[in-house]
Amino acid sequence: MKTARWRGRDSHPERSFALSGVVSGTVLAIGLTLIFAVILSLVLTFSSVTEKHLPLMANAGGLISVAIGGAYAARLSESKGWLHGGITGVMFIIVTLIVGSVLFPGIPLALAVRRAAVAFAVGAIGGVVGVNI
Repeated sequence: MKTARWRGRDSHPERSFALSGVVSGTVLAIGLTLIFAVILSLVLTFSSVTEKHLPLMANAGGLISVAIGGAYAARLSESKGWLHGGITGVMFIIVTLIVGSVLFPGIPLALAVRRAAVAFAVGAIGGVVGVNI
């Protein structure tokens, strides 16, 4: 039986990878994105904001959601925040690409890879912050 390694000043063992934290962070990021989409649609409906800015605002909302989800995943995992946050970002992109490809077929592979790389980076930054909170 493998024993847990203690991390000095902390009173809990170091874990190598916590899938439950990544899943929880991904679900949180998707939920926040849906809430942001509803708020964005209300702003577009009841204000003078034009649809010209919609892609920028939607992408910003998604990235903010990924950062928060990555921070949450890292906080739950208690170690390796960059890894848990980054994988949360990639899982978010995988889920959104699956849904997006059903609704809008023909998403280019290069775009999907670029989005996954950006989501990994943003999630990793969120994870670094989240594990240290």
